[in-house]
Amino acid sequence: MDVATRTDSPILQIKDLRTFFDTRDGIVRAVNGVSLELYPGETLCIVGESGCGKSVTAMTILGLLPKPPARIESGEILFQGTDLLKLDEQEMRAIRGNDISMIFQEPMTSLNPVLTIGRQISEVISLHQGVSNRVARDRAVEMLDRVRVPDPHQRVNEYPHQLSGGMRQRAMIAMALSCNPKILIADEPSTALDVTIQAQILDLMRELRDDFGTSIILITHDLGVVAEMGERVLVMYAGGKVEEASVEELFHYPLHPYSEGLMTSVPRLNESLAGDGDRVRLQEIPGMVPSLIEQIPGCLFAPRCSYASEKCNAESPQLAEHRKQHYAACWESSNFAHRLESPTPPLSLQLARKIFYRCGTPRSTLTCGKVCWRKRGNVYAVDGVSFDIARGETLGLVGESGCGKSTVGRLVLRLLDLTAGEVHLKGVNISGLTRSEILPYRREMQMVFQDPYSSLNPKLSAGSLVSEPLRNFKQGSSAEIDQRVQMLFERVGFKREAMERYPHEFSGGQRQRLGIARALAVNPSLIVADEPVSALDVSVQAQVINLLIDLQEEFNLALLFISHDLAVVEHVSHRIAVMYVGKLVEITDTKTLFKNPLHPYTEALLSAVPVPDPRAIKEKIILKGDVASPINPPSGCRFHTRCPHVMDRCRSEDPVLQEKEAGHRVACHLHEPG
Repeated sequence: MDVATRTDSPILQIKDLRTFFDTRDGIVRAVNGVSLELYPGETLCIVGESGCGKSVTAMTILGLLPKPPARIESGEILFQGTDLLKLDEQEMRAIRGNDISMIFQEPMTSLNPVLTIGRQISEVISLHQGVSNRVARDRAVEMLDRVRVPDPHQRVNEYPHQLSGGMRQRAMIAMALSCNPKILIADEPSTALDVTIQAQILDLMRELRDDFGTSIILITHDLGVVAEMGERVLVMYAGGKVEEASVEELFHYPLHPYSEGLMTSVPRLNESLAGDGDRVRLQEIPGMVPSLIEQIPGCLFAPRCSYASEKCNAESPQLAEHRKQHYAACWESSNFAHRLESPTPPLSLQLARKIFYRCGTPRSTLTCGKVCWRKRGNVYAVDGVSFDIARGETLGLVGESGCGKSTVGRLVLRLLDLTAGEVHLKGVNISGLTRSEILPYRREMQMVFQDPYSSLNPKLSAGSLVSEPLRNFKQGSSAEIDQRVQMLFERVGFKREAMERYPHEFSGGQRQRLGIARALAVNPSLIVADEPVSALDVSVQAQVINLLIDLQEEFNLALLFISHDLAVVEHVSHRIAVMYVGKLVEITDTKTLFKNPLHPYTEALLSAVPVPDPRAIKEKIILKGDVASPINPPSGCRFHTRCPHVMDRCRSEDPVLQEKEAGHRVACHLHEPG
């Protein structure tokens, strides 16, 4: 509904909010004059690059910022007419988790590692609903089931470290939804989820909104999710609001150069390969976000803007209405207020997540056997996976959370021992090497982890984290190492002063960039990148994707790219392998996979990807049932419990991965002779 025609009152109003942080370097103006309104049953999306103030705005609403260093310089936050900034801590506790709930970006750092998942969800229900422990536990199981956690009665007794990244995020969502809040603040709720699970989660959020009139503030960098979920969009840059409009209006008539830059930075399905087969570079927003400490005259986006005039550098523009209910803070909006063309591809998969692996052998062969560990029974995480990666080649590895993608990456790097099979690097079988024998090969193999905060030493500065592998492998003098570290920081979008900061002082996206810089430091032959761009904003994501493509071409590197974001995988990969419950079900070149997927599971993955166009209409294949458990996988084809084309033989015979067409292998009885 158009805001101008609404007759109801907003459930939440933020007026001229200014949230500052007092630091040794000066005052950080994280949120500087932001105003917004949220109506009952509405979904308001907030987008912008990492560090623009999105999450700080959400944390300010809930009163979760530490004071000091944070302080509210000015403003009001009115929830049903009550100013939340004037409430004491006890009054806020009655609202947090009950009336206003939040889904955080990094579930591993948000969940208590010493309490079971069920205990943590039940605690919220008991506190706010005043029910018995048994009722709260039953509700916890119900919520885990609603967010599609397999075996909820078992998972409710498990601890966060026993769940995959996707399951941990789903547990966080179950906790946030358990008390049917009036407002749900979702900070990157689907960042770590596979596209099929993401489709289910987004459907669940829509269902809650429609059934209970829940208002949603969705903070995300995924414009495909914005197009599917949002009604209105607020664009933030460097702590301020630069544009606000309805979803359709913003996507097709962006009036701020920054919004236009975000749109053109998005990777889109079927647009990455040119007619001659060459990969196409993504468009970038040049430069970096300015420091929020310095008070810069004029428009803060002017140094990065191709439309900037002298007036832009001298005077700060105010938010003004340029079209009906479409506001932008820009002096030059009239010069580029044109329709952004967004051709709709036949299959659109828009969820940017990117992972790269490099290997310097003519053909490095991976043959992985079964990985079995777990007290309650063997977990067949990886079962007979084989593939090659040549020099200069990128192999994308995709599949739902828990299918074994990350385990394969750790097997390649010898971070896990194989139960059976071999790993060959540069022609050497490294699977049987001892810890001392493997050391010379460690420099050749690096990894970008999915959870950046857990992989960074909180006691080391950012500069020390990146220089540490260089010093460990004696990669030059101190001066040479310092020079390379500075270069790496610039390549991943940091200013030099960021080298002195510590991991907790970076946002989630910035920490991921820091992890990528560290992995690139020693020029490895193979990089296993496990969701390396899942936490990055689309503009920064484009820069990192282009950087990795450039590095591959420059050094003839091999990349193993693990991701659930098929749009990103398409842009970076020469070939793609699809996994389901520990097995490869399809592998072929990128163009063939997207034009002619043969396995029903691959078809479902492609159909579930959000399209960054609110006018686009696509039919989704919503898979029924839960993912099969790797503890007790079904007989025959492991996908037969969810497959819309299941046959009798699928329930008893395990299909063999075999070549259907030249270079196109699939494990499916539908494509077997006879």
